[in-house]
Amino acid sequence: MIKQAIEKILSLAGVQTLVFDERSYTDKHISPVLLPEPQAVGLNTLTGIKDYLGENPDGHDLDTVLIHIEGPTMVQVFSRLSGPFVQRMPYLEVSHVMPVFPFGKYMDIETFIIELQAKFVQDELTAQILQLVGTITDDLIQVYADDGVSQQVTAKSGIGRVQQCLVPNPVVLSPYRSFNEIEQPPGRFVFRLKSGNGTTTGRPAVALFEADGGAWQLEAIQRIRQWLRDNVPEEVVVIA
Repeated sequence: MIKQAIEKILSLAGVQTLVFDERSYTDKHISPVLLPEPQAVGLNTLTGIKDYLGENPDGHDLDTVLIHIEGPTMVQVFSRLSGPFVQRMPYLEVSHVMPVFPFGKYMDIETFIIELQAKFVQDELTAQILQLVGTITDDLIQVYADDGVSQQVTAKSGIGRVQQCLVPNPVVLSPYRSFNEIEQPPGRFVFRLKSGNGTTTGRPAVALFEADGGAWQLEAIQRIRQWLRDNVPEEVVVIA
């Protein structure tokens, strides 16, 4: 109780400014009265940034607008530093929220086929992988060779025929994992198969493991940057 009373009395006293080594200090905690900030508008597409800045409904001086590409799935639009407390005003927060392929997770063949078709740009390599996994059955994947880099499985090659197939590795694929306005950056992946003996379900399983050290993220950021530079007013600064 006495401690609280003393703290209350001290809080009512005026703030004192002290100077040590030519630096100014106060003997109490004080908080700046900041300029009111607008509530940032949430968007999910780069096109939304283009439309907002092109139409400029809030009447911004576009010379003072700054676009920050925080990552392959997040872009923010701010003002430049302003005011006595050097603030940035938030205008837009743009995030990519589409579902992403579960890398590093083994899944049954049917689920893998659906995920590969729904969440990747379709090309010759995805077609090759789909054809391979689509011909593997529970009994045929039980015998395969694995040297730690490549795998070999027995797959159907026609009615009543089987053949040895080399599993491609590493594979270069382009999953949908950044904004749809840009060409999806490719990445390197390790494609692995597991026989039913090695799974809890007793059925064969397939997985893709990321193997590019995150290089795709830098590529995605550069592609977002180029798209924005091509589509927003030239006086707006874009940084990545």
